[in-house]
Amino acid sequence: MVSPWQPLKVLRRIPTVIPSSTSPYHIVTDAGNAFLKMPNNPQGPAAIVSEFIGTQLAAWFGLSTFEYCMMQVCEADLNVDRQDQTDLVMAFVTHEDDGDTWKGSAKELQLVENVADFSRLVVFDTWVGNWDRHSIRIRAGEVREHRNDGNVFLSNDAAPGKLKLKGYDHTHCHFAVIASNPDVNLEGKITDDAIYGRFPEFLPFLKRSDIQASLVRLAQMDTSTAQQIVQTVPSEWMDNAGIQGKLVEFIKSRSEFLCNQIEGKLCD
Repeated sequence: MVSPWQPLKVLRRIPTVIPSSTSPYHIVTDAGNAFLKMPNNPQGPAAIVSEFIGTQLAAWFGLSTFEYCMMQVCEADLNVDRQDQTDLVMAFVTHEDDGDTWKGSAKELQLVENVADFSRLVVFDTWVGNWDRHSIRIRAGEVREHRNDGNVFLSNDAAPGKLKLKGYDHTHCHFAVIASNPDVNLEGKITDDAIYGRFPEFLPFLKRSDIQASLVRLAQMDTSTAQQIVQTVPSEWMDNAGIQGKLVEFIKSRSEFLCNQIEGKLCD
């Protein structure tokens, strides 16, 4: 499940400060502007393992995603104008999209043309355990809402006067925890009954029929497809075959859990 977009080299770095925990680089490539995440980012390689798997699963699931690729780069090329071919590492790169991040207003959402993707994104985030877009947690008896409006993208790749909803930045899904912790409680991740990605502003756009259609697609996930996706993760990001197996098991078993257990809660 590879995007056809494939730049060959980094031309220069754009000095943009990006407020993200993975400290991505804003770059110019021979195929246009892009954002690049390195395996040595502050969150560690598990973050881009999660990003890479999450992006592929989002595309499989039918969500609109950014064009993406893996690309060998030298970190020196991101800081100085030279093409040093030593110490090449594999990075995750996404093509810069014409649009902007959501500012949190309901008015913006009225312009979205792919309305069914509100439901699809909530089902997807719940499937992969993406707590960083939106989540509700109860700690010490107190209900706490976490929301990251900037992880919702409104693209201009739409009809005139309309916007297209795109979900991106999958670095904080359950994949990151599994990839970084060989002793993770996998069953606890599979049976997590929290709902993720369901912003209060999304509620008027959620439809039971769209949720049910998303669950029909989710039920089509099989072990072979999960393996194909996980096996594309570069070994320098994750070289533990046991973790690969856990990721495959999570993807498949989590989809079964949601389809069998959580439709009523999603539709509530």
